[in-house]
Amino acid sequence: MIVVLAVKKAKLALLYVVNAKGQSLNKNGGKNVMIKIGKLQVNENVSSNLFLILIFFSLLLLIIFGRNFMLTFINTRDYIKVDATITDVSYDFTYEDGGNTYNYVKLKYVYNNNTYENKQRVAFRFNKKVGNRIEIYVNPSNANEVRNNFDFRISIVMSVFALVIHIFMIKFYVVRRKIK
Repeated sequence: MIVVLAVKKAKLALLYVVNAKGQSLNKNGGKNVMIKIGKLQVNENVSSNLFLILIFFSLLLLIIFGRNFMLTFINTRDYIKVDATITDVSYDFTYEDGGNTYNYVKLKYVYNNNTYENKQRVAFRFNKKVGNRIEIYVNPSNANEVRNNFDFRISIVMSVFALVIHIFMIKFYVVRRKIK
C-alpha cells in the first residue's frame, strides 16, 4: 500500500491509501474515481493545486542541481582529460558531519611529462581496484587540481531526475485541468 498526501483547495486536507492496483480507498471503504486520459491516471479528488506545488518544487530542484552542473562544467571546461591509475582505495570516517563515511581513491597520473598524485571522492568502492585506470580532468595551469567528478556526476543525475519529475507533473497538471 502507498500512502498519498493530496492538497485540496491549497490546504493539506486529504490523506488516503492507494492499493497495488492504483485504486484509492476512502474512510468508508468506497473507491474514488480514477480518470484516465491516454496512459495517465489522475484521481478526481486530487486538486490541481497539488500539481502546481509539485511543479514548483521540481523546478526548484532542477534549478539548484542544474546550476551546480553548469557552474562545474563552465569552470572546468578548459580542463584536459587524462588517464589516471588507482593506487589506493580507502574511506574516511568523519565525526564532524554526524559520523559519515566517504569513499576515496588515490590516483597517479602523468601530465606534461610530470607525475602527480591526487585523492578523489567516489560513490562506491566495490568496483574500484588498485591498478584500474580511470579518466580524470586536470587543470592545465595547475596539474595538481582535478575536477570533482563525484559532485559533477551527482549534479547530472539529480538534474535529469528533477527534469523527468517536472515533465510528469506538468503532464498530470494538464490532465487534471482537462477533467474540470
